[in-house]
Amino acid sequence: MDKHHFDTIQNKITSVYEDHIMAQYYIYQINAVVHEQVHLIRYEASTNSAEFAKADSLLAAFGKSKLTKEETRLFDRLQVQLKNLATISSSLISEADSVRLSDQRLLKAEQQIHGSLDRLSSIQREQGWDLKKAAQASLDRNTFISQAELLALAIIAILIQLIIFYKPAKD
Repeated sequence: MDKHHFDTIQNKITSVYEDHIMAQYYIYQINAVVHEQVHLIRYEASTNSAEFAKADSLLAAFGKSKLTKEETRLFDRLQVQLKNLATISSSLISEADSVRLSDQRLLKAEQQIHGSLDRLSSIQREQGWDLKKAAQASLDRNTFISQAELLALAIIAILIQLIIFYKPAKD
């Protein structure tokens, strides 16, 4: 029984790291890439294709983690939004759009991406908390079972002593 609980805890810890801590890192890095790209477009009328490639590799890594249905939906939406940002960036740089129109399209794309990233981050935090609670429950069960085993051993030891040292009175 103890091995089962320790395996459960080990799986939860591994899952927290691989599927939540690393996922939060990917979200943070994607956010940084988006911020950098928007800054380049807005203030320098250029982009960095290496940054878009970095975002793609981060998205691929994030996609390999365990995703819930809602995360999958948000992840798919985020991929579309990032492609939209790349399209907008190339069109804004090649066109002579007015600054006002450029800022509106860019701002809308940026807000959509940040909204998706914020929601993904929130889901990661919630799931990390759920895994922590499950691991704690497994530890609590293991502690209870260990204490029950010790109590049973103590009772058995007392019974054995009573049997050994008990001498019935002779008539």
